[in-house]
Amino acid sequence: MRARLAFMFLCVLIIFVAPLIASSAQEPSRVDIAESRELMLQGNYEEAARRFNAISSKHPESAAGEFYSAVTLIWKSYVDAPKLDAGSRAFDAEIERLLASAIKKAETAKALDDKSIEA
Repeated sequence: MRARLAFMFLCVLIIFVAPLIASSAQEPSRVDIAESRELMLQGNYEEAARRFNAISSKHPESAAGEFYSAVTLIWKSYVDAPKLDAGSRAFDAEIERLLASAIKKAETAKALDDKSIEA
């Protein structure tokens, strides 16, 4: 039950946060993100993760790569829900690391945007 609630919350979060993550000029193209996200939704988690890691490498200032890598791991773990119910939390540490990095990058980008508005 908790896994399903977390999954639904994540879906809502993606809908509202995704446009904000991809809004900066320093961000990867929306096409790259959409294609990689489609791979994730089709269950091709390894290729989606590879592409999101490439986005992270090409755009180290962007939160998008880490954010969607974490989303990919969450989807992958949700598909393997019986292990979650059994107490297996294999991806939690990596998800937390990726989200912490994405949050830090998003906060930095927001601070830069705030400074440019003030100027």
